[in-house]
Amino acid sequence: MSGARDRTKILVVDDDPLHRGLVRAIFDQDPYEFVEAGDAAAGLEKAIEHLPQLIVVDMRMTRMSGLEFLQSARVHPDIKHIPIVVSTALSSSTQGFDCLRSGAAGYFEKPLDPEPFRRKVKQLLGHAPDN
Repeated sequence: MSGARDRTKILVVDDDPLHRGLVRAIFDQDPYEFVEAGDAAAGLEKAIEHLPQLIVVDMRMTRMSGLEFLQSARVHPDIKHIPIVVSTALSSSTQGFDCLRSGAAGYFEKPLDPEPFRRKVKQLLGHAPDN
C-alpha cells in the first residue's frame, strides 16, 4: 500500500511563513509531505504528534529559540532520534557550534543556498542525491 502514509514527512518550524514556503519549494520535485509550525513550542507538539523523518528549525523565534527546541527534542524519547537541521539568519560560528554540539545534524545560514541544503537533507533521509 502506498500513498501519503508512506511519504517521507518533514517538519518545518519557522515563524516566517515565506521561509517555510521556501523550504517546501526547494523540494517541489520530491514526494515529501510537509508539516509546519510557526513557533518552536508548537513545533515540539507537532514533532511528537507526527513523528517526521526530519525537522528543519529556525534559530530565532518567540517563546522558545531553535536551540531550546533542539535541546528539548534531544531528550524526548519519541523524537530524540529524528535528524534536525537548523537554519538561521544570524551568522555566528559560535551559534553553529552550539547547535551541532547540542545534536543538530546540520546548520545553514539564511538565505538558504538550495542545492547544498537539498543535498544535506536528502543525505540525512537516506535518499539518493540528484545527478
